[in-house]
Amino acid sequence: MTGKGGGFREANFKDEIIDAFYQGMKHRPETTFGPFNDDFLAAKDPQVNRAEMCLVICNLYWGH
Repeated sequence: MTGKGGGFREANFKDEIIDAFYQGMKHRPETTFGPFNDDFLAAKDPQVNRAEMCLVICNLYWGH
């Protein structure tokens, strides 16, 4: 498979990049909610407690 610019990726690139993200974030799961960060943790560890961002926002005190 060719990547952008004609480069080639290793056959296991997808697994390695997911694992790299997981390794970088597994020690701090409580800070990984967002567009996709907790997806990496959940893909490797089904026990991850994923935050529901809408509930986090709705339960914040906004000082109004």
